[in-house]
Amino acid sequence: MIDLDKKIAIVTGGAQGIGAAFVRGLAKHGAKIMIADLVVADKLIAELGADKATSCICDITDDAMLAAMVAQTRETFGPATILVNNAAYFSQAETKMFDELTNEDWDKNLTVNVRGLWQTSKAVVPDMAKAGGGSIINIGSGSAFTCPPGQIAYISAKGAVQAMTRAMARELGGQNIRVNVITPSLTKSENVAKSPNWSQFLDKAKANRVLSRDMLPADLVGTMLHLASDNSGFVTGQTFNVDGGLYFY
Repeated sequence: MIDLDKKIAIVTGGAQGIGAAFVRGLAKHGAKIMIADLVVADKLIAELGADKATSCICDITDDAMLAAMVAQTRETFGPATILVNNAAYFSQAETKMFDELTNEDWDKNLTVNVRGLWQTSKAVVPDMAKAGGGSIINIGSGSAFTCPPGQIAYISAKGAVQAMTRAMARELGGQNIRVNVITPSLTKSENVAKSPNWSQFLDKAKANRVLSRDMLPADLVGTMLHLASDNSGFVTGQTFNVDGGLYFY
């Protein structure tokens, strides 16, 4: 049984796609949620109810916006005890090989996908520690294992998330804060599904999985809920690869 009653969660990038699936899963099991995103989450809040979820516009690389988001969470529901670091930069429009990348491409991937997770965690940890501890769930990528061509900046950033997760787990354990990472393979979220550039990659991933079907946002929710709940109270610094068996290939 997953019981998140009285738990307060923050989900970055929670207005759509995988993030929205996380928000719905947390709400279903009793948590109250702050949805932090660059786009409004009005439809999702209307679906769940204002007593279950609220939202704010937040850039995870902006310290002032992060501080305001944490304060709004505390004032609305209480101090956060769950943080799902889901927000990320991922270009569905194109792939670029190693020697085609610009410095700007590299910097954007590392700034959002690595520094942004660190900044968000740094902003949330004081409230989490005062509440007696909690769970930070970073969202990485299985591409850090399979390394498909044309995504080296993104792959490098998501590989760094795994290392950062282990380092954070060691530093925050004394405050009863657990830190783990989920590494999904290519997921058929709404944005990926409507991008014609990615249909071939979805088909290839499906063909190469042990469980031969598309991976959907809902496939990640169970693992996230386990890590968010007290059921995983002695689990930290771990990587949970959720990919339907793609890594076997």
